Amino acid sequence: MRGEKYCEGTVMNWRAVSGNIGTILLIISPSFLIPIITGIIFHEEGITLLISYAVPMIIMILTGFALFQYGRYELERLRDIEAYFSVSLGWLIVAFFGSLPYVLSGTLPNLIDAYFESMSGFATCGATAIAPPSNGDYLDVYTHSIFMWRALTQWIGGIGIIVISVAILARILGGGVSLFKAEASMHAMAKVRPRVVEYARLLGVIYVFFTLLETLMLKIAGMNLYDALTHSFTTLATGGFGTHAKSIGYWDSVLIEVIVMVFILVGSISFVLHYRLLKGNLRAAIRDDELRLYAITLSVATIAITFNLWLNHVYSSFAEALRYASFQAISIHGTAGFTTADFSSWPVASQLILVILMLIGGCAGSTAGAIKVSRILVLLKIGAREIKKIVHPRGVMPIRIGDMIVPEEIVHKISAFFFAYIISFFVLSVMLTFTGLDIPTSLSAVATTMGGVGPGLGAVSATVATISPAAKVILSFSMWLGRLEIFTALMLFAPLWHRG
Repeated sequence: MRGEKYCEGTVMNWRAVSGNIGTILLIISPSFLIPIITGIIFHEEGITLLISYAVPMIIMILTGFALFQYGRYELERLRDIEAYFSVSLGWLIVAFFGSLPYVLSGTLPNLIDAYFESMSGFATCGATAIAPPSNGDYLDVYTHSIFMWRALTQWIGGIGIIVISVAILARILGGGVSLFKAEASMHAMAKVRPRVVEYARLLGVIYVFFTLLETLMLKIAGMNLYDALTHSFTTLATGGFGTHAKSIGYWDSVLIEVIVMVFILVGSISFVLHYRLLKGNLRAAIRDDELRLYAITLSVATIAITFNLWLNHVYSSFAEALRYASFQAISIHGTAGFTTADFSSWPVASQLILVILMLIGGCAGSTAGAIKVSRILVLLKIGAREIKKIVHPRGVMPIRIGDMIVPEEIVHKISAFFFAYIISFFVLSVMLTFTGLDIPTSLSAVATTMGGVGPGLGAVSATVATISPAAKVILSFSMWLGRLEIFTALMLFAPLWHRG
């Protein structure tokens, strides 16, 4: 019998969910071959490679095949509720399989640490449970294959799952749109909805092109091919995983820093703009209100931090202060999390500005996380409208973004999202304090994990290795919640609401 009879709108179609998650697992599972190839190139032990990557890959393939076979005939009946549920649950399942190499290779001591590392990768966060070696660098202690796997999880998490989600439902326009909306903002979707399949394919091509371009540029700038490729994976994904304890600061190269900053901006700007630029619509991109606000907040933050560092004599010259301020501001605002300096030792004003940037994040429709600039823009316009209504109480004042009037339904959803984000931020921060972390560390830890940034302040500035297992579980949940933008994540509990 193909599928199951169910009452539309009241019962979850588990076969559709199963088929969809199974397809995603089957598509992602071959990625385990890349660290195996990396290990062979760097002459790593064959048995360890097989146990660390081949075993999880086989288990993932078998699981994916079983799930797909169970629900393959119901994919055409996928509704919004199943689409969101698939993304929510699928992310947790993928992160589990992604955690296995860390445990099986002996890189991390337990599944909690490994799951944190994997979730950080697929959520493009960059926070790590791997402690920097007391002597030497990461690659002096850990294998090249495991750091390739870390980088690859971020590359997949950044945009790959969006492309996969749309591509596997290319023949089901409604379902594809549903899954895509689980990753992108409605504002971005409104611009490309009529041609979502074409957009998804082009988005994948753009993503691969920029990855290869950055790899080439970093290689020319002085990185070896391994470092260039892994950092290209994590830059465009605005992830921040690196191969050295000092992150980008390891090279102490202005040229490398500039290249990384440029591609962080590429990753943190809406891919809808990339789509428009490729279509030759330069004027529309230049007039984009979200991009303008992003440029303003980034410029103001960079200037403020530069002067704060210079006036407090953190750096000897204004140029040096500008160099480090601009990199940290771009990296944190774009939620990449790369660093060239330990900003946890900077003046409090600079730290506060960076935490604010963590909360704002990048543009909608990009690989960046956090609240997103487009939502901040709408919230500012809502505030301005309320002030105007005091003077003109009967006036009709729609919210406009560029030439588009934002429907009141979306205005309400953005307001609800902002409220949910702030409430979640404070609730998770309070929960962290119960694990023994101080208030500044707790606040920055939640800000950086929900926003997908990576490094925080205090005990989580470089690694979370020293915090308690309970704190790691909370922060893993924070990354999942933030990456799926809260409401999509909460769809995991949709069956309970249906039953009610």
